[in-house]
Amino acid sequence: MKQYLEWERQSAILPIVLCLEAWIEPTRKYFGKPWPDTYLKYEGNVVSWYTKMDGLHDFGQLIIDLHYNGMNEFLIQTKNLAKKIDAMRNELDIVNLIALSDPGLLEIYKNVCSLYTDWFVLGAVCEPVGIKGEYLVSKLVNHASNPDKALCLLTTTARKSFSKRELEELFAIAIKFKEGIAVDELLSSHSKKWFWLHNNYFKTEVLTTEYFKNELKTLLSKYPTPGEYLTEMELATKQMITEKNKLISELKLREKEKQLIEILDFHAWYQDYRKEYIMILLHYLDVVLREIATRKQLTLEDVKWLLREEVIGLFQGKNFNALIRERKKYAFFVWENDKFGSFAGEDARKKEKEILGHIKTSKEIIEIPGNIANKGKVRGIARVTMNSSEAKHLTKGEILVTSMTSPDFISAIKKAAAIVTNEGGILCHAAIVSREFGIPCIVGTGIATKSIKNGDLIEVDANHGFVRILKR
Repeated sequence: MKQYLEWERQSAILPIVLCLEAWIEPTRKYFGKPWPDTYLKYEGNVVSWYTKMDGLHDFGQLIIDLHYNGMNEFLIQTKNLAKKIDAMRNELDIVNLIALSDPGLLEIYKNVCSLYTDWFVLGAVCEPVGIKGEYLVSKLVNHASNPDKALCLLTTTARKSFSKRELEELFAIAIKFKEGIAVDELLSSHSKKWFWLHNNYFKTEVLTTEYFKNELKTLLSKYPTPGEYLTEMELATKQMITEKNKLISELKLREKEKQLIEILDFHAWYQDYRKEYIMILLHYLDVVLREIATRKQLTLEDVKWLLREEVIGLFQGKNFNALIRERKKYAFFVWENDKFGSFAGEDARKKEKEILGHIKTSKEIIEIPGNIANKGKVRGIARVTMNSSEAKHLTKGEILVTSMTSPDFISAIKKAAAIVTNEGGILCHAAIVSREFGIPCIVGTGIATKSIKNGDLIEVDANHGFVRILKR
């Protein structure tokens, strides 16, 4: 077993470290066990995240054991917290932040941060359950005629991701448009509901009605009979459920093993639901931080290089300009042995080398093994990026190669011929959406972004679990 779960993405410091804050002491209080030892390295605006893999397996087993007794209470608490977030959204949509006093603005900032971290406490279950669940289910399908296919099928959920829900709602608008019905108001409502789709840990963006008008045009050019395609999507889901139930019967799974499949099915949905509200929270966090930055003669980007308590320190007259400059050069955060540490500049480089210096970069290779998330085989030009904004410019037929996908990558995913990721398992975002959109996908290669270069001609063989570099 590899030592660390590793992933990289473009990110500001505040939203990621807030997540880590939630997974330290609050997670211990809620689940009786804190998040495993973790290290964050910031080089420029790209974060590299490392978490001890053995700790994730232990944490995942803890959650699975808890959920053998039922998931209703967990779901109720999740839904109740979502209602609190929705209430906060409604308040912030009408409040005039500019007119607030500093104490009033600070109170709103603290409330948004608290809701954000509360959401991540519950969300701490996703990665550990996916990692441990994949290990447990792979043992169940060892004797299947095609273990890879069986693993993929047993961990596919019929519950819809929010990306698919948004697409289906856009298809419903397309059907009305084809019927000659005016759809301007429908598109306006659609944009109010889904404006946050491109948000990520680095920046947020408000998608306008005009954006969704263009999406509708693109959809209609690709699917001139949207009603038929919507029906095909529904039939594909029903067929998947039938095949999954048949496989469960053929494998003669015991009751507890069937429960495990149900737990993973729930968590495949929950991981996506977690991300839906994260993307919404990121919008409101930026709204508040932008006003704070204006008052403190800083940029929004500068403020997001600070930690939660440091932002509060701005209201106490503290000056963090030097610290921000150092963190922009290099930053390193440590959660180890129940202690949290923050390092900047040269101190960060030294600490990172001391802790992670043994991790080697990959050698030049031409064939990369990975885990099959969705079957298929395709050749195309590689687009290697950690940046969802850059990934949006991916052209049809290119293959997306990244550390891990997240929902803000969905515009690129819809155009991609295939997906290849360094990290991720059976419940990761790339696995879920590749199955929904029928895209060949290989996850967990570990080294794809280090070995494949932009513009390489590659072959993604998701029938056998390999990515081959054909031409540089």
